[in-house]
Amino acid sequence: MERATNLEGEARIAYEARTGALVEESGLLMTDDGVFGYSSDGFVEGDGMIEVKCPSACDKHGAIWTHPEEAHLEYIDQINGGMWIAGRNWCDLVVYCPWLAPVCKELFIKRIVRDEEAVDSLAADLWQFKLLTDSYITALKMEAA
Repeated sequence: MERATNLEGEARIAYEARTGALVEESGLLMTDDGVFGYSSDGFVEGDGMIEVKCPSACDKHGAIWTHPEEAHLEYIDQINGGMWIAGRNWCDLVVYCPWLAPVCKELFIKRIVRDEEAVDSLAADLWQFKLLTDSYITALKMEAA
């Protein structure tokens, strides 16, 4: 995680250079009620965002470049949650690894367009999880009393 945090700025610059789009840093976003949060890696244009990943594992990079159509699947819940909380219509998954620059594979970008059904389903699941954890907290407080 520390490596990814250190490389995120480089990844953002590489993304901007490749796409010509400027990224506005945004930070932690919360739902209006303050229940759920999302740490955004940046907003693009009026309705987009980026989610930056900087894995060090060789198998992750191999999978991304050999099966780009599946590259987003590991991160889809985070991406959908981000689009839900940020109110964005698309997200560019940005996978960055400067070690792969000699073979011109240091930057991978895949656009994921908002799927309202998937976003709604995730939001419903998150609310169910919150209700479950709230019930556990209530039960634990009752036992302690």
